[in-house]
Order: sequence, then C-alpha cells, then structure tokens
Amino acid sequence: VGILEAGSEFHERSRRNESVLLEEVLRFGGRLGGRSVREARFPAHSTLVTIRRAESVIIPNGATVLHPGDTVVVLTTRRNADQVKRWLQEHC
Repeated sequence: VGILEAGSEFHERSRRNESVLLEEVLRFGGRLGGRSVREARFPAHSTLVTIRRAESVIIPNGATVLHPGDTVVVLTTRRNADQVKRWLQEHC
C-alpha cells in the first residue's frame, strides 16, 4: 500500500481532468441529513470518498449517517461532473 504521489498514473489522469472531486455542505433541512450513506443512494458514476465533520475526517461506509453541516467529498468523472453537481445541490 502506498500513497499516491505526484507523477503516479492516477495523479496524471486526474490532472488531465478525467476525474473530479466535488464537495458540498449538507444544509439543515436538506434531504440527506439523518440518512445513512446506503439510504442516500449517491448517483451512478460517483463515489462518496470522505465526510468532513467539524475537525474530523470520516471514511464512510454504507451505515455511516450523514448530518447537517457535514461536507461530503465525492469522486466522479469529468463527463458526469455536471450531473453529480446538480444531484448534490438538490439533495444536500
């Protein structure tokens, strides 16, 4: 297991905009607050990578519950970024 460094294949592909990280803050009263990651059903072609909650970084699993104020970080492709952005804006 290693850390992906500058110059790695993943890093180089990401730099060419084949992958995109998006983040969105969950609003109070938003659709995702109080739901588990499994219940949230993030869009196809996206992966919830981390959740930032206060000073903590959470590596989520299906049972992780989302809370208002959380910042979700989602990985997707450049091709699907607009669709995933819209979904995040509507649901967070």
